[in-house]
Amino acid sequence: MATAFAQNWLEIQCRSIQYVERAIFVLADSEDRRLKMAASWPVDNEKPSELLATVRLAARKKNTDGGVRATLTSNQRFDYFAWPIFVNGHLLGIVAVQTKHQEKPVQRSILQTLKVGAQWLALPEPETEKQEQLFQNTVRLALGITDQADYRAMLTALVNLLILELHCDRVSFGAVKEQHCEVVAVSNSANMDAKANLIKAVAHAMDEAIDQDSILNFPAVANDQNIYRAHKELAKNFGSGSILTVPLVHQEKIFATVTLERNESHPFTASEANFCHQLMLLLAPSFYMRERLDQPLTKRLSEDARDSFGAVFGLSRLRLKLSLTAAALLVGFSAFTSTQFNVSAGAALEGRIQRSIAAPIAGYIDTAIARAGDTVDQGDIIATMDDSELRLQEAKLEAQRQQTNRALREAMATRDLVQVRVLNAQLDQANAELKLVQDQLERTRIRAPFNAIIIDGDLSDQLGAPVERGDSLFRIAPLSGYRVILKVREQDIAFVQNDQIGTLTLASLPGEHLPLTVEKITAVATAEDGANVFRVEAALSEAPEILRPGMGGVAKINVGERRMLWIWTRDIVDWIRLKLWSWWP
Repeated sequence: MATAFAQNWLEIQCRSIQYVERAIFVLADSEDRRLKMAASWPVDNEKPSELLATVRLAARKKNTDGGVRATLTSNQRFDYFAWPIFVNGHLLGIVAVQTKHQEKPVQRSILQTLKVGAQWLALPEPETEKQEQLFQNTVRLALGITDQADYRAMLTALVNLLILELHCDRVSFGAVKEQHCEVVAVSNSANMDAKANLIKAVAHAMDEAIDQDSILNFPAVANDQNIYRAHKELAKNFGSGSILTVPLVHQEKIFATVTLERNESHPFTASEANFCHQLMLLLAPSFYMRERLDQPLTKRLSEDARDSFGAVFGLSRLRLKLSLTAAALLVGFSAFTSTQFNVSAGAALEGRIQRSIAAPIAGYIDTAIARAGDTVDQGDIIATMDDSELRLQEAKLEAQRQQTNRALREAMATRDLVQVRVLNAQLDQANAELKLVQDQLERTRIRAPFNAIIIDGDLSDQLGAPVERGDSLFRIAPLSGYRVILKVREQDIAFVQNDQIGTLTLASLPGEHLPLTVEKITAVATAEDGANVFRVEAALSEAPEILRPGMGGVAKINVGERRMLWIWTRDIVDWIRLKLWSWWP
């Protein structure tokens, strides 16, 4: 690639970008895999380290369809952009520019401009000297047009240079305004109003090319599927037998069109159409940017607002917009709609009456018949204690009672009244002691005092272990009469009051919702799982027979109506308020 050609191309790119400070274009050497400087802007620009670093970053990414963007801060903030140019999957070179810091929409526009220029430069290498000359002429002509002082001068230069270059009779430039093309410049004509019908016909031809998003070359060649109705009318009424219309595209949007006309004896060739197409590719960013810069500030602001409005409400990124719209509608609906507010809390069932079964005497555990979870009937033996010592004591007392009884009969036979009285007293004492031992023997058989379920106690691993009198062995509860213990969070306890109603759903019965009523609120919090909870007692209005103490689930207490948005966001809002208050000096 010739150095002059690369320098001219880079200069065209820099004139198409706002607030450009410096730029470089490097070529990739496939032999030693090095990057060599091909052009710089300004021409005497030294090799800036920041631009070279951006180039190296773009080379490392090896991305064939994406640029590099970075912002560096020193005394002044600068943006750096780089775009790799690939041909047939091989890196041809990298263009990098430095600009003053811009907002993100402008940054995206700069990358788009580099992309368009890179696409033009990535065209296949010319196979013939004629093709190479065509590319050279394209860059030369583009450089002469972009060198003008303002947008109007660029338009004049474009239409007049195209007349000379392609020997046209007339060249017109049209800008897209409100979905239609408006002719804004005509070659060799200072007063366009005098040719109103001609201008209208040219505008229709431009609209025809825009509607089909294609370059139209009239008369059409074979197998051309495009429509040329407006071009035929223009040729018929105004004597231009050959017409070429080329759209200008920026950011995938047609913003202007060029129409070239000449005598029907000299139709536009494919090479000339390609020349105009490449020229418009090169000039499109410059025309777009220069036209915006020359507009009044109010018009630029209105167009930016319209583009922003279109970006928000247009069809681009439709899925994201629909999602955001749905979210906004949901937030708006929830902000004005009230619903039932429930305080949720973990819940567990307890028996309303709970009784502890203690060891009746000091001794040792002999057998364990029942354990926690078993259902027992009144009078059922649930455990026994070792009674061997009591049996021996019973036998001893029985022998003493019989011996005293024989002595009493002998005293009565000899009519020894004093001895009779003494022996009667000893006999009564022996009977009392025997009765006490027999009662203790009966107590070694621990029985259920009523129909109940054992909710705590398992002596199977304590057989032979000593127990003292009064030690708790079992805890039982009746099979009817339950209370619900709720563990309400500290953040929610202020909403809970006595006599409020709610529902209980147990893990074992997820399809049933049992009604409950709050009865008692404990005023002391306990720490569980790293959070403070308050114990709240509630009564069940209905208690199915399948319920058992110890069942767990979730309870919801109805505390009235609130806004849906407040219900969903109250936790995070309260947390933020507390944090702000704690941080505020």
